[in-house]
Amino acid sequence: MSGIIEEELYSHSASGRISSLRWLPPQAGIAYNDTDLLFVTGTSGIVQELTLWSMKNPDFKSGPNELNLSEFGSLKHKGDVNSISPLGSDAIITSSSNGRVNLLKLEDLNEDIERILIHKSDVLSHFYDSGESSACLAVSVNNGYGSAPEIVSCGEDGFLSFISPNTFSLSERRVADYAPITDLKWQNQFQIILGTFFGNIKTFDKRSPNPSVQNFVFDASNDCNINAIDIHPTLNYLVSAVNENGVAKVFDLRNNKHDLLSMSSPSHLPYWDVQFIPQTPDKIAVCCENGSLTIFDYKHQPTNMGNHSEMDITGIYSHSLNQMPMTCVDFHPLTKSGTALCGSEGECIFIKNM
Repeated sequence: MSGIIEEELYSHSASGRISSLRWLPPQAGIAYNDTDLLFVTGTSGIVQELTLWSMKNPDFKSGPNELNLSEFGSLKHKGDVNSISPLGSDAIITSSSNGRVNLLKLEDLNEDIERILIHKSDVLSHFYDSGESSACLAVSVNNGYGSAPEIVSCGEDGFLSFISPNTFSLSERRVADYAPITDLKWQNQFQIILGTFFGNIKTFDKRSPNPSVQNFVFDASNDCNINAIDIHPTLNYLVSAVNENGVAKVFDLRNNKHDLLSMSSPSHLPYWDVQFIPQTPDKIAVCCENGSLTIFDYKHQPTNMGNHSEMDITGIYSHSLNQMPMTCVDFHPLTKSGTALCGSEGECIFIKNM
């Protein structure tokens, strides 16, 4: 373990099991001048709700531990909150275990600019031929390619559902797999990367009549499900994924290939989420079943494993009182300190300035 940073996370109690969380875009616009950061958490199980939070921007505060979290309020959510994604600067989209995708607006409550979430609309996006709803497992918003935003969701029914942001209605459903689709991310204006319950990674092109333009197995020796995927913030052909067996991998998907760049040794405990760290994108952060956030360097020099390299662990962040799985992570893309926001089944939020 020589050279590995091992530190405790700052913790703050929540009202339920955190299943998803996301930083919200800057209130000040494109230029990052906010003294306070906003984020949303979603819970699952007995308590199903969304909570809006505020935290002092670590780039402006003076003390190392002055995070000063404030809770603006909570809103009941129908079904488990499986994922959250910002839509523009004043709205969020959520996916629910009841098969619906929800639209919520961020609105000012009073003159003090205290903000609240208000439910505006929802649409049944995932269902079986019988009409019974199917859990919606993830949602992704295409915001950054010079065209109108597009919303896509995936579910246990194996379909991708496209939703019009203007009318918030279902515009198209297309079958992507005969197994549940566990996670997805827009790669560019037309293509979506998705992971499946049986351990496949696919590239789906919405322009193509045969939309699955790439399909490969994450681990040929084990078909356990992929729990999460992420796309490099600037090199969109680099894709990271983690699975139920506690393996993290980074792939190069250029030219319709799937070259394995780097992989971790199996932990044999599930990894639940993964994200490229925006401030240091040669590293990925992984949420672990044992309650830790582990940082891997995937640029390590190749070993005798072949053409790919074995990932180095460079940091392990945990909390002495948390023995429950770390379920989700989101790094703020605009803070210099690279603030990590994590959620746990132990009804806690964890924060670390890297």
